[in-house]
Amino acid sequence: MNVLHISTAKDWRGGERQIYYLVKELKKYSIKQYLITPNNSELGNRLSDTLPVVYIKKPSSFSLTWIKKIYKICLEESIDIIHIHDSKAQTQAFFAKKLYKLNVKIVVTRKVIFPVKGYFSKLKYQTPIINKVVAISSAVKAELSSVVDQNQIEIIPDYIEIKEEYKNQFFPFLKDGKINIAYVAALTKEKDHITFIKTAKEILKTKNNVHFYIVGSGKLEKDIFNFIKENNLEDSITITGFINNIDTLIPNFDLLLFTSKKEGLGSTILDFFSHKIPVVATNSQGVLDLIKENETGLLCNVEDFNCLAEKTIKIIDNEELKSSLTKNAYNLLHENFTVQVCARKYESLYKKLLV
Repeated sequence: MNVLHISTAKDWRGGERQIYYLVKELKKYSIKQYLITPNNSELGNRLSDTLPVVYIKKPSSFSLTWIKKIYKICLEESIDIIHIHDSKAQTQAFFAKKLYKLNVKIVVTRKVIFPVKGYFSKLKYQTPIINKVVAISSAVKAELSSVVDQNQIEIIPDYIEIKEEYKNQFFPFLKDGKINIAYVAALTKEKDHITFIKTAKEILKTKNNVHFYIVGSGKLEKDIFNFIKENNLEDSITITGFINNIDTLIPNFDLLLFTSKKEGLGSTILDFFSHKIPVVATNSQGVLDLIKENETGLLCNVEDFNCLAEKTIKIIDNEELKSSLTKNAYNLLHENFTVQVCARKYESLYKKLLV
């Protein structure tokens, strides 16, 4: 079986890490894999020793260069399945198959919770050119159901690689002797760092032994920093910027405070599950596949910083609750959200499409 992965992302975020894990795991099966990605993409650079990588200039939208390259690789390498990992990649594969009448199956993994809008965007999902759509959560599937036939959608969640041992790296910005509470996410509007900061301010009214960390980078960094400054929280909240090997930082934290407004699943939560670190989160769509109230974490409504503060303090003050939540969360992770479990699901899906 020959599979061509297509990703148009240059940076390294959660979606690219998912592709990296999947490719590494599928290598253990009898699957020959290829990757098309933009020039000098982080994903391509990290996978260059694992599979053949074809680099092309990043497309703006429709790109004849990408379309011709997809066609060429499909012919030369006898590609059976094209696995699409983002919207721009889907556009290129859509036209490659349609214009050149390629005899390949196309699988699209949909990670975002945003509605599918616009005539062409809907056409890309409704056409028989796309053979299967993978939703990473029940919430993403529900969002797609207005556009895609239910029978064409399969849920395969995001996943992580669980290691037997994690390196615990020293970071100079960490505060010794403090309860360290983190939010790991890109600095974008939907991640709602404002609610994280408001929650921190509320917690600090009764807990002075706590420090907060915003881990990530993005276009809103200046706005977020200004909001921290306006609330006189510069000594209590650290913006770390992007951390390349996040697995070496997470073990230093005591709790994940996840305040996103819109979430396809929330794979960051899985990382904290793997380290047996408790999670307080907003009930933002896909998060509900991971956090079950009082079982695998604690939940609050979106933007409800008073509730988030109250439940964070509840975990800080209750070691028995913390132990119960982290144990259940770790078990849920092992059963449903490891790369080994999900790679088997993808292999099974590929095989079914080729029958």
